[in-house]
Amino acid sequence: NKGYGAMIDHWNEMNPDVQVNAIATGIRIQDPQKLLTAIAAGTGPDVAWVDRFQIASWVARNAFLSLDDFAKADGFVAEHVFYKPTLDEATYLDELWALPTTTDSRALYINRGLLADAGLQVEDLDTGNWEQLKEYAVKLTKKDSAGRVTQIGFVPTQDPWTLGSGGMWLWGWANGGKEVDEETGKITLNNPKFVEALTWAVDVIDSSGGIIDVADFASGFGAGAQEGFLQGKIAIRLNHNEFLRDVARYEPNLDFTILPIKFRNSTDNLSFGGGHSLVIPKGAKNTKEAWAFMKWFTSTDAWLLHSEAWKKYFEEEGRPWIPTFSATKEANEIVFRELFQPKEDKWLGFAKIFEGLLDVNIFRAQSPVGQQIHQAFLFEAQQEAQYHLKSAQEALDDATEKCQRELDEFLSY
Repeated sequence: NKGYGAMIDHWNEMNPDVQVNAIATGIRIQDPQKLLTAIAAGTGPDVAWVDRFQIASWVARNAFLSLDDFAKADGFVAEHVFYKPTLDEATYLDELWALPTTTDSRALYINRGLLADAGLQVEDLDTGNWEQLKEYAVKLTKKDSAGRVTQIGFVPTQDPWTLGSGGMWLWGWANGGKEVDEETGKITLNNPKFVEALTWAVDVIDSSGGIIDVADFASGFGAGAQEGFLQGKIAIRLNHNEFLRDVARYEPNLDFTILPIKFRNSTDNLSFGGGHSLVIPKGAKNTKEAWAFMKWFTSTDAWLLHSEAWKKYFEEEGRPWIPTFSATKEANEIVFRELFQPKEDKWLGFAKIFEGLLDVNIFRAQSPVGQQIHQAFLFEAQQEAQYHLKSAQEALDDATEKCQRELDEFLSY
């Protein structure tokens, strides 16, 4: 990786007595067993890079060291460094367990041309009005004489072309739902607000031809230039800020805009934030050095090296550079003020919309079974409901029961 490689090379050059050896272990977020096994055996690394939403799961398994004492001894005030949502996600049971590295935000990409063809104006669209979103979805969906979908209007679940943008998390939260009760820790995926949101999403899909027809059409999409929105075959598309890079590279003249998602029947914006963090595993041999490296790696200076390296690489390749968001607030502010100077102002404007959403990001609830909750909701209940294998209520009831059973089993030990 050009950015992280530049950061680590700089650290090693400046710290000859504390050399960092970065190892890619192939750990997927669904399968942390390899790292857990190494930690249990006392052979884990001094620093690990992990998905931030899983922090609670790791901490519940006694896998990481608390960073509170390191920060206190160093006079390090994390609240002054990181975006609040990223820091809240790295904090569990009132202790700091990780230093956030990356973050992102999500909003709706809108194809202006397709809206105009349907007699619609993006300026009239209220993303907090679900009835209007459904109306736009239906009007923007096109079919041929045989009834086959030839253009997708808007699919709230984002299936079948991606689960990565986490569409249903956003709509559930926008409706006022919460997947875990903050007081009791009980799983509440089947709360009325989530059920209502999933029911609405399925209704939007059904009104646009049904998931089977939509999925059949979307099966022709691919990566890069073959992505459906870039091909002009999806009118409204939820995605994160990194997707701007693909638009700028493959369809720079596309007539589109960005609209933040609002809470339902509200004027307040929200977004879904994810990202990674650095942690010190239990049993680490060089904790003092690990902390020093982590603190530097998440600093403004380090992240400017990251941005400069990627900017140089993209420009040498003749490709447009769109910055990756750091969880370090000052770093982003400097990148946007000094480094990111695209030839067309629109790219800076779009990127700043996403940057502005970093402060209103919502993250997945903290739980010892956080990964199971994510899987049961986004990969199982959502699928069962939109393919009409179960009603939204039944699917979320089953997901809640499954996750609560796994949580109870974990806590029993």
